Amino acid sequence: AGVSMAGIAWGFQRGVDRTFDVRGTDMVITRMTKRNPMPSVFDEDCASEIALLSGVLAVAKADWEYMTIDDEKSAVVFGWETGSYLWDHISMSEGEIQSGEDAKTSIYLGVLCAEMLGKNLGDLVRIDKLELRVAGIFHSDSLVENSAGVLPLEVFQLANGKQGKVKHLN
Repeated sequence: AGVSMAGIAWGFQRGVDRTFDVRGTDMVITRMTKRNPMPSVFDEDCASEIALLSGVLAVAKADWEYMTIDDEKSAVVFGWETGSYLWDHISMSEGEIQSGEDAKTSIYLGVLCAEMLGKNLGDLVRIDKLELRVAGIFHSDSLVENSAGVLPLEVFQLANGKQGKVKHLN
């Protein structure tokens, strides 16, 4: 059992490392506490201070949660800062990244997530009280991302009631 658990943990770590590699992320800043082994939210405004540090090329605000979709299935959903480098590595199999008002009602599904949910381009997805349109189905070199959904960060924060807060600076 111990060997199996170690194997699962090492596989998970390799998957996370691969995700950061394909994104081009060298460092992730999070807030950890003694009471909770998972990252805690913090004020996203500190990103501007980090961006001023020597050697920092870009800072992208991000968050993620395991969310229930359409009151049936669950998946990891990422919130990525609009216009950040986090979007650059995914390739759209169908659809395109929306801007302006259309972005506020859009979700992007990894190819495996779309298959798991049985969703196609243009279909509606409900997360809590938000109704979103599948604006794109994408492929990533990260298995984690292919199995997830992505929202513009502002929409993600609205869905979670965490406006102005993030768990990660990439």
